Amino acid sequence: MARIYQTPREGEAKYKVWIAPLAGEADLWVYATENLFLASGDAYWFITTNRGLASSLLYFGDRGIADFSIFFVHERSRAGWQRRLPHIQGTL
Repeated sequence: MARIYQTPREGEAKYKVWIAPLAGEADLWVYATENLFLASGDAYWFITTNRGLASSLLYFGDRGIADFSIFFVHERSRAGWQRRLPHIQGTL
């Protein structure tokens, strides 16, 4: 279950992420849900302001420092990995 907390400190993040402006530039297409119980796997995110609830602390920054890139989609069916990243997949 991807419960994401955006940390302002790069050093404490599990991963550094770049938000791609174009779908074709992203490793992962993400669907953000407002319902905690709809968040699942790596691609369906519940973004929380409660650090204690998070499954992953992510730092959003520049492309050059990113471990992977994301693009937000509006349809749940479009969410998923676009490129294989075995060291990250399944760990959010």
